[in-house]
Amino acid sequence: MSLPPIIRALGAQLVVLAVLALLRALIPAQTPILLWIALQAAGAAAIGRRLGLGKYWTLFQIALPLAMAWQMGHSAPLRVYPTILAILFLIYGGGILTRVPLYLSGPPAWRAIVDLIPEDRDIVFVDLGAGLGGPLAYIAKRRPRATLLGVEASPLVWLIGRLRTMRLKPQPRFCFGSIWKTDLRDADIVFAFLSPAPMPELWAKVRREMRQGSAFISHSFEVPGQTPENRIPLPGREGAALLVYKL
Repeated sequence: MSLPPIIRALGAQLVVLAVLALLRALIPAQTPILLWIALQAAGAAAIGRRLGLGKYWTLFQIALPLAMAWQMGHSAPLRVYPTILAILFLIYGGGILTRVPLYLSGPPAWRAIVDLIPEDRDIVFVDLGAGLGGPLAYIAKRRPRATLLGVEASPLVWLIGRLRTMRLKPQPRFCFGSIWKTDLRDADIVFAFLSPAPMPELWAKVRREMRQGSAFISHSFEVPGQTPENRIPLPGREGAALLVYKL
């Protein structure tokens, strides 16, 4: 598994910073600070692209040196930065090492999922990366015979989802933890809206643990090398769809 994007991005920044530090002795002292910032941003963006980072990370690589230069000229209380870092960790912490950002599905996806869940029998539905609990809350109200489990790794997101679903009948289990440690042997349907990065490893887990006749549903991100049995288009951005893979 390759390094998470944030590690690659910061690594590129550090490499360029080290090179510029070595070149400092060769560049005249009166060189404008804007040139240093431009070199840092351009170098980090170029290395980031070589490391496989996407266009949004390129914008991050360019913006980071600019933001740091701006901050050096503007004072702020010391507590501001740990507070911002803590908030970001609470919201996005679960995706740092899993390379899974916070994606939230919407009502069109929930309605399509409900249509795939039978009304006349008991099933176990698992939402990997359950976010704020939207799909579980929607399904619980329309498929009361379903046993629902959500797994979320970002603390604040999990807490919101837990509070959102705790009064529902039947009440979904909303667990704080890793999708990789979630046992899928009893699942009839597993749903995930993650990112392209973990899909090969997730598919291997699904194949290893889920029983014959069960289904894996991915929101928008395909399993490499596999053809979904059903593709349900969703409104909104281009390419949005539920991809249904039968085991």
